[in-house]
Amino acid sequence: MLRRALRPDVVTVPLVDPPTRGIYAITPRRDPHPSAPALIDRLADAFAS
Repeated sequence: MLRRALRPDVVTVPLVDPPTRGIYAITPRRDPHPSAPALIDRLADAFAS
């Protein structure tokens, strides 16, 4: 995600066996904010790419 912020002389290389992690969203059961589902979908899309 920070690749664009790196100096031009710095190179990134993919890991052979990259670690994985879970990302969770916690919302209230009652009266969640109306924008919460759309925000969660956008975040999931961003992390998937």
